[in-house]
Amino acid sequence: MKNTTLTISALLFLLNVNIGQTSYYVSTSGNNSNSGTAIDQAWQSINYAAQNNIILPGDTINMLAGTYNEQITFAISGAPDYQITFKNYINDEVMLSGSALPAYEYIMKIENRDHIRISGLKFKDYQQLDAIGLLIINSSYIYVEDNEFMNIDYSSTAVGQTPSEDQNSQPIVAFGREPENINVSQGVDDTLNLLNHTLAFFTKLLAFGAVHKNHNYLNIFIFF
Repeated sequence: MKNTTLTISALLFLLNVNIGQTSYYVSTSGNNSNSGTAIDQAWQSINYAAQNNIILPGDTINMLAGTYNEQITFAISGAPDYQITFKNYINDEVMLSGSALPAYEYIMKIENRDHIRISGLKFKDYQQLDAIGLLIINSSYIYVEDNEFMNIDYSSTAVGQTPSEDQNSQPIVAFGREPENINVSQGVDDTLNLLNHTLAFFTKLLAFGAVHKNHNYLNIFIFF
């Protein structure tokens, strides 16, 4: 009886959630007027994909090699067992640059969203006061794996300086609920050594990745 109830619940869930398993593509030489469903029909903007209601739970957005100078704010969510994945295409080097952003901003923000996976990207070159590479707010089941965070600094002259509490910039900041379901990349920077036990307490999985060449008071902030 219990199994039957679970099966019926699963079917009712699927009836209420549109599920897709489509691969989409983004390229610096693409066009947002394209269909996005093939490499030669790639979109140009990652943010366009992250805001596009055509993306369904279970879909994958493949980013082709290049440097993307844009701010990315998610407006879509996945579903249980059907994550939306944003990843580099095969072994392509995908760089998300914050070089054009002003102070007090972020390269990527995931707020009030669920079941999203971010994989194989390089967040880099955002050197402003309170610069943030990846900002996660009030979200659950967010997986951040195999990414690199580098040159996320409070100033372009930060190298060699000892930052104060007022000289902030963080590769990763997470605020919100259900901390066991927010999964952040494990860093290799020496400044993370004292944070590892704290991060292990707050996270269910520390996926492999790298946080390095940043000169901040702290590299990762997690608030709950």
